[in-house]
Amino acid sequence: MIEKTKIPFVKGDLPALLSYPETRNAKMPAMLVMHGFVGCKEGDNDMHSRISRALNEQGIVTLQFDFCSCGENESSKSEYNISRLLEEALCAYNFLSKLSIVDNNHIGLVGHSLGGRLAAMMVDKVKVSTLITLNGAHGNKYKAPWWLKEDLYRMEEECKFNGKTNFIDSTGKELELYQEFFTALEQSDPITPMSKFKGKLLVLYGNEDPTVDPRVSMEFYSNAGTKNKTIKCIEGSNHTFNIKTNDFTKITECINTIIDWVKSNS
Repeated sequence: MIEKTKIPFVKGDLPALLSYPETRNAKMPAMLVMHGFVGCKEGDNDMHSRISRALNEQGIVTLQFDFCSCGENESSKSEYNISRLLEEALCAYNFLSKLSIVDNNHIGLVGHSLGGRLAAMMVDKVKVSTLITLNGAHGNKYKAPWWLKEDLYRMEEECKFNGKTNFIDSTGKELELYQEFFTALEQSDPITPMSKFKGKLLVLYGNEDPTVDPRVSMEFYSNAGTKNKTIKCIEGSNHTFNIKTNDFTKITECINTIIDWVKSNS
């Protein structure tokens, strides 16, 4: 069962999708699913919703939401920075933890790309039992996405002199981006909190990711403090596990890996 809702947030409510298993129990484990840079709660080609449905089938409640100025979120792109996104993620976590059907001792995080970085930054702020990152943008080894390569120099110069820039995203939508986003991104630290994390960790990455260097996931895994950790490469997959090309084989492999891991760690 999928329910559209809004998460109350002091700077503007967060559009969200709350998904329940078909058979509800009194208290169920839950996962907060977070999208990446300028993405949306459903994910490219329904990527995050596919993951949520698979988790629901395992008796897990899921919550997806649109970060500041993304998807159905009507906040200004000028507010789009790491501090704001982290505030929203923590707010969404608290919303999920207070639901009567959720066991707040068993709340996990699933983060794709920038969502993976934010998830790692949360583990010392809230109780996280499980963390799953998908091509997580945890480090500083980034590649320009194919849809940004031609414009990257122009964007950097415009941000330097004007404080903001415009670009066309992978869907053809024109967006603004502000210098504060890049500054705050460089200053953010996902590694220190993860070095103290003692929960369950699954790191998935594609070896043909053109956006985030696969070594980022490898180093993130190595630096994670928990002993209960697993890493897997989805061979032949890109940043969104090839789902934008309507090739569903790699996202299916990704989801099956998640579900097998969840079952073995329940």
